[in-house]
Amino acid sequence: MLKLGTPITAGDIYSVKALAPGHPVFQLDGFGDDSGKVDSIVIKLETQANTGNVHTAAALMNAVDPKARTEVLKPPEIQQLKHWAQYGEVPDVDALQTAGVLVQQLSLPGAWVKMGVKKLTMLDSAVQKRLDPANPDKADVRLIARALKKSGGLEKLGEIIAADLFNGNTDRFGPPFELNPGNYKGITLQAVYNVGNVFVACDGKGKGSPIGLDSYDPASEWKDLNNAHIDQQRWGGMLLMGNQKANRLAYAGMIINDLEALLGPRNRKIAFASKNRLGTNRKGRMNNGMENGAKKLKTLLQNWSRSNPNNPHKPAIAAKMAALGW
Repeated sequence: MLKLGTPITAGDIYSVKALAPGHPVFQLDGFGDDSGKVDSIVIKLETQANTGNVHTAAALMNAVDPKARTEVLKPPEIQQLKHWAQYGEVPDVDALQTAGVLVQQLSLPGAWVKMGVKKLTMLDSAVQKRLDPANPDKADVRLIARALKKSGGLEKLGEIIAADLFNGNTDRFGPPFELNPGNYKGITLQAVYNVGNVFVACDGKGKGSPIGLDSYDPASEWKDLNNAHIDQQRWGGMLLMGNQKANRLAYAGMIINDLEALLGPRNRKIAFASKNRLGTNRKGRMNNGMENGAKKLKTLLQNWSRSNPNNPHKPAIAAKMAALGW
């Protein structure tokens, strides 16, 4: 059966489809059970990435957001995928063509990961729909706004930001000490660097929650966990220190401002009513999430140290912990 925690075998796979044509992201579907429920997982190639680095980044994100659980494929699983893609039976021509693409992608350098199938609403597509001059549609921005504004929403995004800061992942929000204004669809942004990596996972009933998928940044200068040099003037993880609340609030404020600009103002009949979508105490709630995320990361890393006294952390992890006094 195709599920997280269970190795992929060729015999589990019924079909495959590409989720992002031109990109190494695929959904594997199994045979289903007696009630017709199909088991599925998503696999993705982190191009030019070191397996160990991707595994650690995913584990740290999993600590703050279990719904974003991501696992690195082991070599036997890669071989099983290659075997099925080359020799397995497929249900139709589309699957046959996709299997051929998968074979090619499996030969590329990098780290393959698997994750659960999620119904995602992505901020970039939501903004595009909102700004469509022919048929503006605000349904998705409203869904994202509700997911963030609800109790625990901005807090969860803050926890995700904490993991990104520690990992050095700047492919979602920019490094807090080196922010450069950007632009998306004519909207000036300070802290949101990749609008496409901000998304919520939906439950199919019009509700959603922010989720920390795509936790590894292959372009980050902090991607190599064997590099013990941590420039404390530039590494965003320093924002997780207890004495950095003012800086955290400032960073949260820039992210909030960007999100409000991307989501667009609410239409209000009362002239003096607030048009923001994310409610009150937005910065404080996000900061609370960052602080809670830092606590979860600290606990995880200290537990790793206690349970593996003879297997020290990667040099970069140890250096980051030392810099934060963990």
